[in-house]
Amino acid sequence: MNCFDYIGFIAQHYWEIDNDSLDWISPPIAKIWKVLGPYVAHVRTLKGINDYYVSADAIGQRCIQWRLARGLPDEVIIRDAPQV
Repeated sequence: MNCFDYIGFIAQHYWEIDNDSLDWISPPIAKIWKVLGPYVAHVRTLKGINDYYVSADAIGQRCIQWRLARGLPDEVIIRDAPQV
């Protein structure tokens, strides 16, 4: 969570994030944020803390929306990967 929050903070304040960057970072962030995002929102509500992992939420939502807008899947599919 702290790593996502840090990436989100940097993306909001210092890093001019572009399509190439989102293409690279969005698969893992979107995949993980779909699971963690609702949990973070719930904890934020329970604790009554409006700034609980706000930057992580911002980058998570941005990656999810970026992928949805391009019709990209939630998970990266690696062709010819051995099935486990």
